[in-house]
Amino acid sequence: MVGTVLHGESIPIIQKRVEDAGFKDIELILLGADKVFVQSLSAVSASEIVREAKQFFDLIFASMVRWDKEAMPFQRGAWLRVYGIPLHAWNEFFF
Repeated sequence: MVGTVLHGESIPIIQKRVEDAGFKDIELILLGADKVFVQSLSAVSASEIVREAKQFFDLIFASMVRWDKEAMPFQRGAWLRVYGIPLHAWNEFFF
């Protein structure tokens, strides 16, 4: 399943919250932006686990959908180190 993270929380923090709630077999894999792949490490499917604990996962994810090719994020974050470019020249179109 693919989840959209609420409030831009860090994935390691969300993973810890999920583990602390007793879901040791759920792994979150960052897809970029606010999307994570929710994978079950046990025989029980991730969709079944999420369905059974819907109230808990609604506190973490804005939406949960089955994974498909179109579920990829539209943006990705990156850090750049650029030397010699004046600050007033920096904008989205520049990069």
